[in-house]
Amino acid sequence: QIKLVVGLREEVERGLSQLEEASEALANVAATSAQAAQAAQFRETQQEMLRDFKRGAQSIDHQYQHARLLPHSKPHKSADPEDGLLRERMGLNSSLSMADEIIGQATTTRDMLMNQRSVLNSVHSRVGTLSSMFPGINTLIDKISDRQNKERVVLSITIASCCFFTIWYKFL
Repeated sequence: QIKLVVGLREEVERGLSQLEEASEALANVAATSAQAAQAAQFRETQQEMLRDFKRGAQSIDHQYQHARLLPHSKPHKSADPEDGLLRERMGLNSSLSMADEIIGQATTTRDMLMNQRSVLNSVHSRVGTLSSMFPGINTLIDKISDRQNKERVVLSITIASCCFFTIWYKFL
């Protein structure tokens, strides 16, 4: 079975390399933008197929190593040092894979934060541009808010004095 899998793997690898060569040749021969777009689409399809193949091959390799380590799917302790090294290698590969995923997530998060920073800087510069274009708007807004605050204070004092006189009248 192993020889069959290895043979199929080599055959698929040859086919993928031939597809890559064909898509590169197609991109070189493309004369119009539509042909170039179609060649780019073929190349993307080839790259996607290559990624899928690598995932499948990695899964098969993992299952093969698992089958070698646990032939009857029962955990047993083996005195064979190769088995121990294979288990350790699988553990290290798993740890490295998880670390790569976390680093990828951190990189994505950093990129998103950098994008947000650039957007906020852009908004800040636009607001600065608007305030420099219309310097009177800022003073007008300040005057309106000052007047509203004065009206609130006067209204508060009036209501407080009315309450005070009402309570004073009630107790006299």
